[in-house]
Amino acid sequence: MQLAYTEWQAALIAATCGLIVVGTIVGNVLVCTAVAIVRRLRTPSNLLIVSLAVSDLLVAVLVMPLAVAYEVMGHWSYGHCWTSSYK
Repeated sequence: MQLAYTEWQAALIAATCGLIVVGTIVGNVLVCTAVAIVRRLRTPSNLLIVSLAVSDLLVAVLVMPLAVAYEVMGHWSYGHCWTSSYK
């Protein structure tokens, strides 16, 4: 099977996307932690922001690593049970 990228391109893409994933996780954890620790930040509008941060955190943990692997490898190697469309 022909890879979509050369080895150094794949490594660069994986490292860049990995930094984005880690930055997303760290940033959203910091938002949730700040609202949890500082009592004055617990306003209804900030709770909406925490809700969005939690959903973004779930995307960063559950979806983005699989998308990075798919992009770097050039094909889906996790089987049919992890696909979004069943035929």
